[in-house]
Amino acid sequence: MVRDTIEEYPTVKDIEVAMKKIGRLDTQEFIRDNSSLFIHTKSETNVTNTGKHLLYDLDSLVELKKELDGQNRKEKSTAFVVETPASLNELEGDLRELKKEDEVFHEDSGLTITRTQRTDHEIKVKVDYVHRKESNRNLLNAIDRSATFSMTDTHEDDIFKVTQDFYNADQFSAVKTFFEDWDRRRQINGDSKVARADIRLTEIGNMSDRVDFVDDFLDYEPGNWDTRNVCHLGVRQADSDDDGIEEVSDGGVEEFEDLEDKSELEEQIDQQLSNISQLALDGDSLRTNPIVKKCLKNNFYFDSANIYCVDPDNAKGVEIQLKFKEKGRNAFDLTIETEYEVHDGDREDDDFSPSFRHKTRKEFRDAVVDLFSQYKNMPHLMKEAGKSYGLEDLPEVGPTKAENFENAGYDTVAKVLNASVEDLEKVDEVGETTAKIILGKEA
Repeated sequence: MVRDTIEEYPTVKDIEVAMKKIGRLDTQEFIRDNSSLFIHTKSETNVTNTGKHLLYDLDSLVELKKELDGQNRKEKSTAFVVETPASLNELEGDLRELKKEDEVFHEDSGLTITRTQRTDHEIKVKVDYVHRKESNRNLLNAIDRSATFSMTDTHEDDIFKVTQDFYNADQFSAVKTFFEDWDRRRQINGDSKVARADIRLTEIGNMSDRVDFVDDFLDYEPGNWDTRNVCHLGVRQADSDDDGIEEVSDGGVEEFEDLEDKSELEEQIDQQLSNISQLALDGDSLRTNPIVKKCLKNNFYFDSANIYCVDPDNAKGVEIQLKFKEKGRNAFDLTIETEYEVHDGDREDDDFSPSFRHKTRKEFRDAVVDLFSQYKNMPHLMKEAGKSYGLEDLPEVGPTKAENFENAGYDTVAKVLNASVEDLEKVDEVGETTAKIILGKEA
């Protein structure tokens, strides 16, 4: 009886798992507000030790974690493009059929389609999955989650824009995984592809164009938003990974590796940041600034910005953070950092309504996509990034059979799928049963 009771309550490890996600101060506040307890500690260890004596069962701990996670998280927005000759009607029909059949797109997470909704030029899709994190408790390890995205017909060269708002990185990853598997299924089944490509700053060819792209974004006015201040600029060194991102902010440079004139560059950035910001607001090119020329000379280019904008028609202000990723889960993050009510130039924190927030995020996200298409031809991007599935992606086909198919003249997936069972039986080591499995016929 005692053992059963103890196992229903969290261990120190459970609290630690929550603490890492939630943070000490918010945990203290939650426990105080919901349990009439006052906790005053200086370390996460003390909160953990206190927590193991609390009469919280595991379900309550999970709810605590979810609630505090919701208080802290910032909703982000991103976009990428897919290429397919299929019509919106065909894609919608395929998605509905996959939903009806309860097709699983990722075995470990149980990724499935749970809702599709069609408008004139867009399909909205919801997927459900299980997100798993390391923990010694199953209830903390597996969390049911969902992700939604919209697929919009651009009416240009078979290019569709996919947009998504998300709180957690795994929500973006789930959508990315969905598209990768959907594309694989369609190509192997002989249907048209839905090839995906990220909108990444590194896809723009030369460094000067990358600086110009960020320059244009600072000067861009989506909707009625007017840029009033550039709060932060970030630069990245060419050919570095995400861990090597260098930040330029009001505090200067955090780290510039492998530069002989590091101190000089730091000093110049500190002195001229306001000048760089003002150039953007005045409509002059960032590239005319000496510090920008210095960054380009040393293989650094701007890849992020925090900007403050005002919408005079609605007396609203907003600070937007745009951050591109070299590698990793997504092409760019666009986050609404702070929302303001603006009166006579004075700002007061004021949360937007969900509809106004969604509209604002969409306006800035569309601006990124529109500007990106001016620097990078979308169909050309698809040719560079689109994945072509090989013979070994076919069922029952490994390296040996793939070589046998090539020797018999079937050097592409399409040629194999267009053949008959009898034709494939003539290939070495391919019998009737294997041929039927490859072609999706009853074996």
